[in-house]
Amino acid sequence: MNLTPQQLSTSISGTLNSTAGSAVIKRITLDSRRDSVALDSAFFALQGSNHDAHNFVQQAYANGIRTFVVEREVELPADCSIIVVKDSLEALQQLARSHRNQFKMPVVAITGSNGKTVVKEWLNQILSAQFRIVRSPRSYNSQVGVPLSVFNMTETDTLALFEAGISQPGEMEKLARILSPTIGIITNVRTAHLENFSSREALIDEKLKLFKNASTVVYCRDDETIHQKLLAQRHPNQKHTSFGTHPESSIIVENVQRFAGTTSISIKSGSRHYALSIPFTDEASIENALLCASAILALTGSLDDYIQAFSHLSPLEMRLQVIEGDRGLNLVNDAYSFDLDSLAIALDFLSRQSATQNKVAILSDLPVTIDLHQSYQKLGQILDRHGIDQVIAIGKEISGQLNISRGKVTRYESTSEALRDKILLDLHDADVLIKGARTAHFEQIVEILQKKTHGTRLEIDLAALEHNLNVYKSRLSPGTKLMVMVKAFAYGSGYFEVANLLQFNRVDYLAVAYADEGILLRERGISLPVMVMNASPETFRKLIRHNLEPEIFSLSQLRSFIETVVDLGLDNYAVHIKLDTGMHRLGFEEEDVDELISLMADAPLRIATVFSHLAASDDPSHDEFTRSQIELFQSLASRMDAALGQEIPRHIANTAGATRFPEAQFHMVRLGIGLYGVTGDPQLQKELHVVSRMTSNISQIKHIKAGESVGYARASLQKNNTTIATVPIGYADGYPRSLSMGIGEAYIKGHRVRTVGNVCMDMTMFDVSGLDVSEGDSIEIFGENLRIEELARLAGTISYEVLASIPQRVTRVYIHE
Repeated sequence: MNLTPQQLSTSISGTLNSTAGSAVIKRITLDSRRDSVALDSAFFALQGSNHDAHNFVQQAYANGIRTFVVEREVELPADCSIIVVKDSLEALQQLARSHRNQFKMPVVAITGSNGKTVVKEWLNQILSAQFRIVRSPRSYNSQVGVPLSVFNMTETDTLALFEAGISQPGEMEKLARILSPTIGIITNVRTAHLENFSSREALIDEKLKLFKNASTVVYCRDDETIHQKLLAQRHPNQKHTSFGTHPESSIIVENVQRFAGTTSISIKSGSRHYALSIPFTDEASIENALLCASAILALTGSLDDYIQAFSHLSPLEMRLQVIEGDRGLNLVNDAYSFDLDSLAIALDFLSRQSATQNKVAILSDLPVTIDLHQSYQKLGQILDRHGIDQVIAIGKEISGQLNISRGKVTRYESTSEALRDKILLDLHDADVLIKGARTAHFEQIVEILQKKTHGTRLEIDLAALEHNLNVYKSRLSPGTKLMVMVKAFAYGSGYFEVANLLQFNRVDYLAVAYADEGILLRERGISLPVMVMNASPETFRKLIRHNLEPEIFSLSQLRSFIETVVDLGLDNYAVHIKLDTGMHRLGFEEEDVDELISLMADAPLRIATVFSHLAASDDPSHDEFTRSQIELFQSLASRMDAALGQEIPRHIANTAGATRFPEAQFHMVRLGIGLYGVTGDPQLQKELHVVSRMTSNISQIKHIKAGESVGYARASLQKNNTTIATVPIGYADGYPRSLSMGIGEAYIKGHRVRTVGNVCMDMTMFDVSGLDVSEGDSIEIFGENLRIEELARLAGTISYEVLASIPQRVTRVYIHE
């Protein structure tokens, strides 16, 4: 892409209101927060139900952008090009259509309920030796993600692989106009994805709109509904390439045999017979592999040159992982794929998660065979643009061809050579991106650098957390600020990682329970205002030294803090006044308010906010009490305003209060457990995403005979022969002992399993009788399949306690789709 502002404006039917002159636009950006964009980028200010990017054009300008596509007038300096359009998303899609139409290469578009990303990535693995492939980064398949994917197409590419996903009727036609695919793949259509559609048939109709002008459609012939829909919608000259047991299939599945982690599939295509072998045994992988074979047949006309590649398919970890490392290292592990587009995304993420001033990239050879010199030249430019200080280049090609203009490159021909040199052990106090092709075996590097190896781990989905934050933001009245609670290790999820994401997303305030928690945030570079809820006199000086703002809740505490501030010679120091309106935990009582006002009138302090706490805002049976709290709070806060001659910002609404009592949002609301997807509101629950997922692995499987006992105190005598799986999680890991004796549940391979015997300190046994499980298999303690609310209910407690009780010995892994 090389467009002047005038050319860009013409391409999207916009009005160029002002121009900076000769800027050439090479890239599109939607995020004002990224500092890797500059003069050659155009910022599209998109609006959605949870955000309005017009509010952040000044930040985009500060990061070097000078070309803006907006829906309304914005205030920007005179050196900017401002293009006004009716709808910025439609303009983005229109530009993507124009860009896509420049190319004649085959475009494969993949849709369906599940398997889109796997099919795309497996096709890339199989075909990359014969084609130069451009594809959707990760799962960029939305109304925004598809255009961004299309902009990656260049004249040197020979094949495009794109995903397309929808959530509403009418969306697929827009994606079809952008992609204009030559080959379409529909993976499957599940009934679990029917939200916003009247039936599975209606959802299929919508998805098939993607292929209206495709020359070939690839699908499973055994799905009669899809088959009949395709026949009904067949367009002239459109071909169907299918797989299945049906004799009309293009690829007929004759036999499937599973053994030792491998599946052998006997297939027939025309007169040719093939033995297709894949290193997986699950039904989804078999289906995805057959879809890939059908797509290759449609694309090339033959399977002969590709059958062997199926045996080398790699599993996909489709999410970035942030892992705590030794020696002050912050690791970003991205084993998902290695190409220039996904590298740029990973480096953006590394910058967002930066905890140090030193950025290191450990990279393998690029898995391409076309235009290597040009590819490594672009790789060096990407690394320079993202400010990488050190590159550890591992591989024969990258070690010989990579150069960067800043920082240093240390070169090794193999992973084993790098491990022998012990360079990894010298790394310290750095943010490290680990990104390489599967064949590089960089998992060995992760094992060396990571800090903890506890088999049980807590996954925190940062993308889900960000989504939930935006859901709550969308429910705030205009101008209402947001304070987010990060106390108790951010509800067990990690102080820095959560606070850093909140700072990146521009929340207004953070709140912690104790000064030490706030100090940790300051030491990790968090600059947001931080309120300390339990500020004690012995911590006042440390608190002030780190620019933390105390909650003041009593007269004695207030006098003590005033003495400290006077002694330090300070003035106008920010504090937050807590009023007790019925919670009866901390706060000034109504009879204390006059003396509070008297002390504050002459104090060298500034009241940043006055606030209170709702005791039962989530319980409709106490709504009358909640309203009385709000009324009393308003009365007391107004008294303070009048006496002190100012309008003091006020807040009382917590997570539940902010949505159930919008009239009480006032100047600010406080968001807590809702950020993690936990709410008692059934309607809101549908919009929130699960953030935390706790998993472990089976350590050992035992076959217990009837009459034998399991666990301490022989509490569980088996009436029948039983198979148990011992899992390394116990009450020392936050798994409550109250879940003993069959009360607790976990999820493995599509099944719920119950505890056997007593939960131990470090181990718990589960009944896996009749299930095909093995030692080392992953087991979900809570997450998508067994929600934390349900686990808490079984344990006789609340979700807060479960999250906050998970100790730091349990490895936290931060993921981002």
